[in-house]
Amino acid sequence: MLKNTSTTITYTAWNSSDGSLYSGDASNHTCRLSRDGGTFASASNTPVELGNGLYALTLTASETNTDFLTLSVSSSTVGVVIPPVQVTFHNPEQFKANVSSIASEVWSASSRTLTNSVNVSASSISSIQNGLATSSALTSVSSKIDTLDTVCDSVKTLCTSINTTCGTLDETCDAILVRTNLIPDQPAAAGSAMTLTDTYAGLLSLNANSIASAVLACDISNVESTAPLYSLCTIILAHLQSSVNGNTWTIYRTNGLTEHATRTIHAEEDSPPISGVSGS
Repeated sequence: MLKNTSTTITYTAWNSSDGSLYSGDASNHTCRLSRDGGTFASASNTPVELGNGLYALTLTASETNTDFLTLSVSSSTVGVVIPPVQVTFHNPEQFKANVSSIASEVWSASSRTLTNSVNVSASSISSIQNGLATSSALTSVSSKIDTLDTVCDSVKTLCTSINTTCGTLDETCDAILVRTNLIPDQPAAAGSAMTLTDTYAGLLSLNANSIASAVLACDISNVESTAPLYSLCTIILAHLQSSVNGNTWTIYRTNGLTEHATRTIHAEEDSPPISGVSGS
């Protein structure tokens, strides 16, 4: 048993007349203790019966602060015999293993394998948590995490700004696309280079006189099929290819047969009407 530690020892009471265990006698017992062979002294506590003649006495820590102890119990009941009990106590520090170097030995090993489960008490976990809470290394890690959080927040803000800018750029591109879709494929197809023709090159050499000469020399037969009523073409045809029948003035195209337009005329009674205009 452990020295200097409160503990309980048991003893038995016997009936000397028939050799049976004697119960119900705890109040009649007087317990004395001898430590390391010294003088017997009364025990601090009184015994209790566990049952069937088996009794127990709780020793205080000071009573077990000895190497060898003898318990002597006497009963006031006639014929009850109680054998003495002897107990050896050991100093708990005497057989305590020195484990101070285990941790350093384990962590200095190049490889470690845990083959059995380890039971960790709640107090051990609490101790680890408390140690981590005050660890300077953990404080440094926590500081770095806080810094990283700040950087991440900055990156997030930058990404939000970029997304907004991209949204604006998309809207601008869409507006440009609406306008570029209006550009015709001719004279140049989308994406292809324009090729200047000889006609265009010839236009570069024109001047006011040559342009005027070309316009005056233009044959209206080239445009009469599409020329509107109020056009220079109609005026020329009216003067050169038309006829009057009553109040109707019929204007023909250059072939003299195809009707180009009709107009209603009004003439004074004393003025001779124009009966027609033609190439003959």
